[in-house]
This record gives sequence, structure tokens and C-alpha cells, in this order.
Amino acid sequence: TWPNVHCGDIIKGGVEQFRGCYSEFVLNYDEADAHLETLKQQKGEQQRYLEVCRSHPDANNLDVRSFLIMPVQRMPRYRMLLEDLLRHTDAGHADEVPLQSALATVCEVAMHINEERKQLDDVAHLREMVAKLHPDWQDGDLVRFDRRLLREGELTKARQKQRQKRHVFLCNDLLLSCSSTAQGFVIKGRAELAHGVSVEDLPSTPKLPHALVL
Repeated sequence: TWPNVHCGDIIKGGVEQFRGCYSEFVLNYDEADAHLETLKQQKGEQQRYLEVCRSHPDANNLDVRSFLIMPVQRMPRYRMLLEDLLRHTDAGHADEVPLQSALATVCEVAMHINEERKQLDDVAHLREMVAKLHPDWQDGDLVRFDRRLLREGELTKARQKQRQKRHVFLCNDLLLSCSSTAQGFVIKGRAELAHGVSVEDLPSTPKLPHALVL
């Protein structure tokens, strides 16, 4: 009954429901969007069906992708809404604390989603790394949620007078040294960085500039 309505409690109850399926939707949006783009490029029944959906009167000429992005945009919009409500809420009002709590929960959920998205991106980069390896060296153990690919590039391995070109994958806990073949990279060396491995600079020489030793 207006004006005895505590909006903060209502909104906070709704925000609590953003966890779970909402996070799942946001985290899968990029993959769903890429799949729709693939369907859009095809000349077939599925592509025509998407066009029919767009022409439906209730769609207001919006395609499926336009509707899919809406939930993704909700979180920042709710944050802006709550910040605006707080600016117009008198200090000491019964809604002040619930609104602050709802805003804190929105920020927490948004941060949680961002962290999960980053973790999924890290896993995707590891899978891309594994895909570059020779089929005989594609070990599923290389992909882990606590592992991140930091950098990859070419180094020269120096052994007395012998020099070998190596393609190196540097992760937060692992260093892979590989040789290149037509079918992909073959792992020649694997250093577990978490097991007491240290890196030391060596004096640069004309034949060995920027040298280091593990």
C-alpha cells in the first residue's frame, strides 16, 4: 500500500535469484551468439526460420540475438537503477539499508560473473594451446581451471655448441618447450614451475643475447 512500500526488500529478494541460472545464461551468451551467426550465414530452413521470427509482429523487427542480449544487459542496468534510487532516498528512510544491501548484492553477483567469465576464457586459451600440439601429445591433463596461459613464443635452446629452436608455452605453473612439425608442436620439455623451479639471467653475449637458465 503506497507509500508504505519497501522497494529495497523487494529488489533485494529479486537480486538473490540472479545467481545460478542467470550466471549460466550470461556465461553461455558468447557461444550462443556465435552459433546464431553461423546459422545466419547458412542458406537453409534454419536461416529462413530466424527471418520469419524477426518478421513476427510481436518481435518489433528485432532478431533473436537482440532478445538474447537483453538479460546480459540487465545487471549493469539494475546497478544504475539502485544507485539512482539511493540518490533519491532520504537518509534514515526504511528503504535505505535494504537498497544498499541490494546494490551490494548486484555488485557481488556481477563480480562473480566476471570472474567466472575470465576463468572460462583462461580454459578456452588452454584448449587453443592443446589444439596446436601434435595429436600424439594432446594431453587432457594440460587443461585445468587453476592454470592460465600467460605467453607463447620462440626461444633458442643452447646446449654447449648445439642450438635448437623451441616454441614455448608459458603458464602460471608450467613451461612447455616444443619442436615444430607439420602436424603440430611436439613437447620436448616440461617444467613444473610450482616445484621449486627458478629462473636466472645469464650474462648476454653476441651469440647468446637475453639468455636465461631454468
